Amino acid sequence: MKKGKRGMKRKAEEDDTSTTRDPSGFEYVLTPAEAASARRKVKQVRNKVHRTRGASMGVSEIGFIHTIQPDWIQHVETTVNVDSDGNCGFRCVAAGLGFSDIDGWKRVRTAMVNELQENQEFWKDLLGSYFDQIKGVCAIL
Repeated sequence: MKKGKRGMKRKAEEDDTSTTRDPSGFEYVLTPAEAASARRKVKQVRNKVHRTRGASMGVSEIGFIHTIQPDWIQHVETTVNVDSDGNCGFRCVAAGLGFSDIDGWKRVRTAMVNELQENQEFWKDLLGSYFDQIKGVCAIL
């Protein structure tokens, strides 16, 4: 009889013919010590301030007021917290114009695309080489 380690090939063959299966995740039984530690874990709840979409804040509530140029602060009356879903720029303009939260951003987007298409020469002169990039973005919208 040979002494030493078995070859990997033979071990793989033995494992393939085994009738013992691995238990699923829900079948593992916790030891009493593990079960006790699992019960002791309590989820820490943090108090958060939630604002609804489109909630406006007064100037004194703005946390980033120090980032606004002092000359401009006098012109800021309120701020609006809009959804950050990729249409936030359109949502900001819609909120400033007083459109509804639901579909106001769509109206703004459509109006901006129409403006660029109807007055292309004006915007080409104003934007120069950036106009082609903006026109490409409008094609996607």
